[in-house]
Amino acid sequence: MTGAGAPGAAGIIKCLRKEKNIHLIAADAKDEVVGKYLADEFLVIPPASDSQFSDKLLSLCRERNVHVLLPLVTKELIPLADRMKEFELA
Repeated sequence: MTGAGAPGAAGIIKCLRKEKNIHLIAADAKDEVVGKYLADEFLVIPPASDSQFSDKLLSLCRERNVHVLLPLVTKELIPLADRMKEFELA
């Protein structure tokens, strides 16, 4: 899940915790966000405006065998959509 500091992040994490078979990785461009303390793992990623945003996130998804990417930041949607096929194959 990206946007671990977003206003709805804590509630979404709480809902996802009801599913026992989820290893939840939260990510955000800032280090001190609520999701850091609620997820199983936390990663700092570049902001969506950074030219390396999609490359870094794709690399992390591959490295950690991520099955579902849940972006919470509106500005991330276009860069991610532009590379959707690559994320589907990751």
